[in-house]
Amino acid sequence: MQDARALNNGANLSSWKAWEGEAYRRSGFAAILSGVFALMLAFVFSVTVFAGVLGDDVVSKAVVGLMAYLGISFALMGLAVVRLNAWKRAHPWTPPS
Repeated sequence: MQDARALNNGANLSSWKAWEGEAYRRSGFAAILSGVFALMLAFVFSVTVFAGVLGDDVVSKAVVGLMAYLGISFALMGLAVVRLNAWKRAHPWTPPS
């Protein structure tokens, strides 16, 4: 969007907000971030449930798991942002006439 003055009109602003929401849904941004959150829950659940199975070295194994989680999460978030920007480039917003 080159000119922000178009958003001074209430109808244009609601149109832009609807376009923005559609971008988040259609690009998969919301689904990917939900997956990252689910992955975090799975990590916490697995560390708490399997702490006895991991043996004496629970902390170091949990740190390795946390680093793997963070790496996967940042990669997925980067993918989500790239997909969102690609969708916005392919479907530019135009003010309603």
